[in-house]
Amino acid sequence: MVNTNEQNGFSENPFMIGYDNRIFERDETLGFRFPDGKFITSKSFVPLEELVREVSTGYPTFLNIGDSSTSGWDSNRTFRGNQNPNSPFFSYKTYSTLLEEQLFANVFNAGVPGYTSNQGRKYLESLLKKLSRSGVKVDYVTIYLGNNDCTYNQHEDRVRLDAKMPSESATGERVTVEDYERNFRSMIETCRDYGVKPILIVPPIHYDWEPGIRADTHREESLEVLKNLGNSQLAEESERARVFYEEGKYEQSCEIDRVLPRLKSQYRKALFKVAKQTGVDLIDVQNQIPSTDNNEYFADYCHPLEKTNQMIADRIREIRNRDLFYRPMLRRIKDFFGFGSTKKKPRDGPPPDIYALY
Repeated sequence: MVNTNEQNGFSENPFMIGYDNRIFERDETLGFRFPDGKFITSKSFVPLEELVREVSTGYPTFLNIGDSSTSGWDSNRTFRGNQNPNSPFFSYKTYSTLLEEQLFANVFNAGVPGYTSNQGRKYLESLLKKLSRSGVKVDYVTIYLGNNDCTYNQHEDRVRLDAKMPSESATGERVTVEDYERNFRSMIETCRDYGVKPILIVPPIHYDWEPGIRADTHREESLEVLKNLGNSQLAEESERARVFYEEGKYEQSCEIDRVLPRLKSQYRKALFKVAKQTGVDLIDVQNQIPSTDNNEYFADYCHPLEKTNQMIADRIREIRNRDLFYRPMLRRIKDFFGFGSTKKKPRDGPPPDIYALY
């Protein structure tokens, strides 16, 4: 089992307190994973083999790669002395659960708290291989990663997990923007190698959350850690973030706060860039979330509650319906009138009916 002295997703960020490492076990490739490699469902943790046996033919199959926003997580339910390691889970419906209920889909929720795009890239390749060997045809892979990539850590994931040299552009994040972009391009390529359609999800940002505070209900635990930062650079950044927050400049505060896992603007831009250049569907619900008074949309600093997850599920359903009905019908119309009989010169970038921003 992982302990705080070994390499895991939280060991080198002093603010990731309250995480009970009993929910993890060590993994040589990924750093850590759920015990026995189990998957989270709406009620419990289940082995992959059991989920494979429950796959229903005739219904779409989704593999949802992500972090704690995908698995579901409520930091207000974690605190020092809590004896229940599973307390942050199962308290609201994730978009995986909503897809199961509303699309009758086969869903593999592969969200693991603390995962970055570095881990997601390797996890995706491993899972697609396992599912393929088990005879499961995955139709869609959704990828929801980025919040953990831009948090502070003493060493990059590529150094801790892959034994590589540090990036020249590294400034303390777990994954640099450049590696973040490369990881997503690699995941898209892996999906296409397996004949699977990838969908990128832009992590919604809880801008007006107080920087450095993991939970409203146990605020004193975060304040205690803040006091122990001394005169470090992270302490200086945290203080600047707090000043912006108190001035009501929430976006600037979020951008500086590298303590809490919240997506930064350069990572967000990288997602849009990758989606546009690769012709992949990208879901962005940020504009549907109020900039303030949005507690019904987030469980805490970043984790989407059911209201936000429903927005994500709705966009996924739209993409599914378009693929199922619109494109085949359009193809038949073009074939009937002969529009599809002549090969055209490839265009720069994807056609409009493939690349859609929501």
